[in-house]
Amino acid sequence: MRPDLYKDILHNHGFQLAAEGPWLEARGVRALPQEGWKFHISAILVHAERVLNAVLPILKEHGISFKVARTPSILNELNSGLLGETQSGKFMTVYPADEHEAGALAPALISATQGFRGPRVMTDLRLGDVVHSRFGGILPLIERTDRGKIRRMIADQITGELVEDTYDVPYAPAVHPFGSDARPAYGHEESRELAEQLQGRYILVSRLKNDVKGSVFLGLALETKQSVIIKTGRRDYLDDPQGRDMYERVHHEADILRMLNNVEGVPSVEGVIETSDIAALIKTFVPGTPLRDALSWPLAFRPRHERYGMLTIGRSIVALVERLHEAGVLHRDLSDGNVVLDDALRPSLIDFELAWKAGSEEVPYTLGTDGFMSPQQAAMETPTTADDIYALGTLILSALCGTSVRQIHHVKFTPQHGLIRRLRRMTGLEPELLDTLAATVAYAPSDRPTLNEIGVALDAARSREGLPQ
Repeated sequence: MRPDLYKDILHNHGFQLAAEGPWLEARGVRALPQEGWKFHISAILVHAERVLNAVLPILKEHGISFKVARTPSILNELNSGLLGETQSGKFMTVYPADEHEAGALAPALISATQGFRGPRVMTDLRLGDVVHSRFGGILPLIERTDRGKIRRMIADQITGELVEDTYDVPYAPAVHPFGSDARPAYGHEESRELAEQLQGRYILVSRLKNDVKGSVFLGLALETKQSVIIKTGRRDYLDDPQGRDMYERVHHEADILRMLNNVEGVPSVEGVIETSDIAALIKTFVPGTPLRDALSWPLAFRPRHERYGMLTIGRSIVALVERLHEAGVLHRDLSDGNVVLDDALRPSLIDFELAWKAGSEEVPYTLGTDGFMSPQQAAMETPTTADDIYALGTLILSALCGTSVRQIHHVKFTPQHGLIRRLRRMTGLEPELLDTLAATVAYAPSDRPTLNEIGVALDAARSREGLPQ
């Protein structure tokens, strides 16, 4: 999508614009209040253009101020939660002059946007399919506490007292001008609905991760008494130009894991549960330690048994990726956070959200983990095995050097002879293996070694180290 798409649409509707950070702003005929009711209109990427064309004539007719995400890429960041949870889903913000205008404007906005899709704005009341509202600061007073904390202060809509402008979820104001159909965009009913679906089969033990796109829970299967992972994805969050969202990503990951059923080192699917707003993937829990937590000293400074052990881990990861590719799956997110080592240092792979069926005509999901993505994957080209080889090489180099991927990137853009020399200082390994691993991060996919070549080089290095006694 063109970066200037939204700007051009607004110009076509006759608006004069000012760019302010990630926003395009249009001022109406009346001054903005310090606080008041404001509308947040959400949109998935494929509906954003039509949402604008539906809403802009109403705003122009009434001379109302508003702002809109400056580019499609910024909208994508908003819908992914990358600009903060309180900004999630806020494609447009509309500023009525007062409560009376807000109450009168709401039906027109709701009607004009009926049938469109967009994330729920969790800090607001939900009025329509993509129309939300909350009372809050527009030009708030800024106060600094004795401890230096910055607070946005507004006049309470009932008492008029100066209070902090907070973002409470669920949002349930004592009074509002929108009638009885307005409901908190997010409340406890979503959790209750999921709990009802799980009832009798699974219990939620703890929340491992939480953001606007969805949550990851540790659960317990009541029948088997085995631990499980319950990964949820919300509708209309993290959407892409194909209209696919986090809800569909959960189903996609389940499909991939079913393809890999019985592949050693891959979690198994127990099922997918759906509610009105959430898809929940239930898969076996993989106990262990993420590889990144095992990084410590460079290999050159480790005792012999640890050197042999790290080379063995690298070889086992190569074998695991080989099993994936033989099953027709590219992982596309090999990183030190997605490789888990058990007590015997055997690796497993987790998080198959970006995985791709080799040869599929389906547009791959984007993007990946910074530092591990090949240039081709970052450019959203058709996936190949060379993408996994690039990530695998970075992964193994990080493990052998005992350092972060940022440091690996620092050395891998030096001239080849300098790269090998620095890697040898950090690992103490012979050039034969280092030449192969350095080639995994070559820019051109054709210059990267095969998985078999990486495995052979690691086996030779293990042989030179010798089996510890």
